[in-house]
Amino acid sequence: MIFLFDGTSDSRKLALDLKNNHYKLMASAVTEEGVFKLDKLGIPSVKGPLTVDEIEKICEDYGVKCIIDATHPYAESIHNTIYKISAKKNIFSIRYERKKLSIKSRNIFYIEGYKQILNYISSDDMNVFVTTGIKNIEFLRYMQDKNIYFRVLPMEKNIKILNSVGIPQKNIIAIEGPFSYNLNYYLMKDLEIDILITKDSGLISEDKIRAAIDLGIKVLIIKRPEYKNKNIAYEYNEVMALLKEGGIYPEP
Repeated sequence: MIFLFDGTSDSRKLALDLKNNHYKLMASAVTEEGVFKLDKLGIPSVKGPLTVDEIEKICEDYGVKCIIDATHPYAESIHNTIYKISAKKNIFSIRYERKKLSIKSRNIFYIEGYKQILNYISSDDMNVFVTTGIKNIEFLRYMQDKNIYFRVLPMEKNIKILNSVGIPQKNIIAIEGPFSYNLNYYLMKDLEIDILITKDSGLISEDKIRAAIDLGIKVLIIKRPEYKNKNIAYEYNEVMALLKEGGIYPEP
């Protein structure tokens, strides 16, 4: 049994490929939407977030031989939890993620965290476009006097959280991606964006970043955390090779 931690469209594609190649697996997704999408693919799933005890119990009850951490590159807490559990229980683990961005431009700046954003804002009338979600919303305390636009998933809780910290409705773009180059380009052009704040989410971020560069917008990319797992795969065939290396094979 493979226990796959879902978190992106890539992880669901991986789950379906494993299923179609006769690997026995189950998955975990944090949101109802994630569980719904897995169910539509015929992938058995449980809704998270799961505690350490819950993960360990699932591993024991289902005889899990491999854990695939296919969550978002910035889901640091669950990465660390999976790493610790796999080491403690001696369960083979694989980290599956998108390759890092390879775009080069003098308008791209990699930063360690949200505090550093202030170093790049030269005046209070600059328009800032945030596309990193709202998990780190506390960074707003450093930017209360700035004009910030947020693009978030169209979920009621996201809107409420943004309203609660003073973001007006007109500065909230609630829409689900993926987003084309043209949509990114004209949205940022119409909003007269000066600074784009994003994450290194791999290929899915490229259209947004290329659109910003073409508009002369300064791009601040939050650096990816570095993880300990030595078994890292970026492509499906790399996952297959690692599964074989770990003695994990399809069901007969």
